[in-house]
Amino acid sequence: MLTTWTVALLLAVPGPRAHAATGAPSKGAPDTAPSQARDPEIAKVNGVAILRSQFQDKLLHDYGQAVMESMVNRLLLLQEARSRKIAPDKAEIDGRMDAFVKNRFETQEAFADFLQRSGATAGMVREEIMQETTIEKLITQAKGLSVTDKEVQTAFEKNKARLGSPPSVHLRMMKVKDKAVADEVVAKLKKGAEFASLVEENSLLESKKLKPTGDYGFVPQGQLPPEIDKAAFAMKVGETKTLQTKLGHFVLQILEARAAQAADFNQLKSRLRDALMNEKFQAALPDFVRGLREKADIQFLDQGPSGRQ
Repeated sequence: MLTTWTVALLLAVPGPRAHAATGAPSKGAPDTAPSQARDPEIAKVNGVAILRSQFQDKLLHDYGQAVMESMVNRLLLLQEARSRKIAPDKAEIDGRMDAFVKNRFETQEAFADFLQRSGATAGMVREEIMQETTIEKLITQAKGLSVTDKEVQTAFEKNKARLGSPPSVHLRMMKVKDKAVADEVVAKLKKGAEFASLVEENSLLESKKLKPTGDYGFVPQGQLPPEIDKAAFAMKVGETKTLQTKLGHFVLQILEARAAQAADFNQLKSRLRDALMNEKFQAALPDFVRGLREKADIQFLDQGPSGRQ
């Protein structure tokens, strides 16, 4: 249910100054730069190098304290859950892991590509899901959070007008080098070529790593770049066409179309219940974390470039 709260909410609860075990942070750049092998150049601007150490120090200075606060808060929450013997079961984590992959990636290969590019592993993703679920259970139980049927019905009536589904089209799309390539792709499609194979050969879209077949499923009106949105929703089902935009040359194909639909309570009640629970969770979390921090022994042992005092 809760997949985006972690950074925003944990960063929203800074703690009081903790005592440090080392001296004051150093000021200014070091007198002597590390060797090239230890501190490689990661970019050049008009011949002037940006070193990895400069990049890392900038990240620490600008974001180090916020990230540290987030890590401290999360650890406190997990420690509290452990002390209360709160933990999700394997079946729940399996279900959330499966939902994460299914909802975000077209294929297992696309998920594997994401892991490779991000330097993560499936185990790391699973651990993140396990920790979030544990914290969710902790706050829900500790604060007695629940959502009544009446609250769900009230939320539906209040938001009915915007909960309906806009028109949508089942879209296949690829971006290609130029009009000549676009025309060639359309000609091949009309002769029976597979859209997916032509995506692999021709598409320039970064998203093809996540959508390797070029199939974007049903896309609601208004979510595409304006020029593409206008063209796609003017096309007929089964139509394939080229499109030149400010973003480049595209090949679009419409497989199906759906008309706008009014909101259906039975279809939406589960999502509404989750959304309402999420609101209560978000409201309860800061005070709960603040209470944990007040009784915790927190020491920041390395002040470093982040300037943590």
